[in-house]
Amino acid sequence: CRVGGRPLGLHMWSDDMLVVAEAVKGLMLLNVSDCSWTVLSHQHSPHAPFRYVNDVDIDSERTSVFFSDSSRIPPVQLSDGTWSTMKAAQIDIMSGTPSGRLFRHEMQSGATELLLEGIAYANGVAASPCGEFVLVVETARYRVLRV
Repeated sequence: CRVGGRPLGLHMWSDDMLVVAEAVKGLMLLNVSDCSWTVLSHQHSPHAPFRYVNDVDIDSERTSVFFSDSSRIPPVQLSDGTWSTMKAAQIDIMSGTPSGRLFRHEMQSGATELLLEGIAYANGVAASPCGEFVLVVETARYRVLRV
């Protein structure tokens, strides 16, 4: 299946549905049986679009999707049409201005909630099996944050 853009993180939602953290398009749901896809969320509010969606995990009750938006600096489109996430990461980390965010998307309501902002390059995401917390990697500060 081709979704275009730059798919980074992914997690199976069901036997044939895959949640994808697509850097440019946002949070997506991909039907792996027929390769159809829909965008679940591409912005937090009309004035706060996602710029660099990176990783995704699903809570144990399968009601919420947690995902990182690494930076307000979007991936750079190269002359061949591909997307370079590395250039955006380098610019973000060297800027010294943490702009990464962690979100929760409720699958039933379709609402997307900001959980944490000001993360120095938000990266990997892991929801705890007990549902009590979510972890997000803060790459530029070499640490894991618990939310």
